Amino acid sequence: MIRISFPILLAATCIMASCKDTIEVDFREGKEYIVIGGRITNENFYHPITITRSTHITSTEAPQTVTNARVKVTDSNGNVYNYQHYAQGEYESLTYYEGEPGVTYNMEVKVDLDNDGIYEIFTASDIMRSNAEVDRIKLEPYKLLSKELTMVLIWGRLPETKRENDPGYCFNIIVGSLDDYKPYSDMMLMNEELNDNLMLDSLPTFSIDLNNKEYEDKFEAGNLVEFKILSPSEQYYDFLRASKENTTSNIPVYGGPPANSSTNIRQTGGTKTPVTGFFAACSESKIYTILERQSGK
Repeated sequence: MIRISFPILLAATCIMASCKDTIEVDFREGKEYIVIGGRITNENFYHPITITRSTHITSTEAPQTVTNARVKVTDSNGNVYNYQHYAQGEYESLTYYEGEPGVTYNMEVKVDLDNDGIYEIFTASDIMRSNAEVDRIKLEPYKLLSKELTMVLIWGRLPETKRENDPGYCFNIIVGSLDDYKPYSDMMLMNEELNDNLMLDSLPTFSIDLNNKEYEDKFEAGNLVEFKILSPSEQYYDFLRASKENTTSNIPVYGGPPANSSTNIRQTGGTKTPVTGFFAACSESKIYTILERQSGK
């Protein structure tokens, strides 16, 4: 068994600290994987791509980072974005750029992993959908039997280009203090419930037990709540669904994928190397609020 620890890559505009989530996955004994992860969004900033090597489950060391790769992203409009190594296996685009709906983004990673003078080449592509918008969120206390819970309600709208065969949408919530290393987080996928119209009017999403002792310090009054709606492509939606089903932890959308989730990373050159991860082009809309009080207090 292999353990992979993946960084949660919060957007550059988010003021919460990044954190890590460890997911144990079943790999063939002794086989080392290259793990590549990245996402282009509709925000104008440096978009990161992370490259690491998996480690054995008995290892106490963090996954080895890959620092000598050549990374670039091209798009169907003819733009080329070169990347440079930033820190801990994370590569960033040399310039700000903003993903556009309807555009296909192509990633290429070249790296000599076995030092034979020949690049191993990994590629992936994804197309960006038009984004849904979240305008307002509300945390509403309610009771279920004798348990006091909080429902997260949202207001917003789906894109005008929404079609009946759209795969669905991904919701992500993060709650914690500004200096929290590992805030509370969860994600959910929704499709059938959103087929009737374009408007989201007090749509119930997450049901949270704010009095859960495990997360007691996350839900103190004054903590930051970040809520996102992502509009994934069909292949990214399937990947997120498989990732959610294959782990018991509440992982944010920037968390690491289990290896048995589908991957769009393909090797096109060099010594054959097991690879996993995902490269996505996914628009998003997000909103912040301050936690005012705990349920039942």
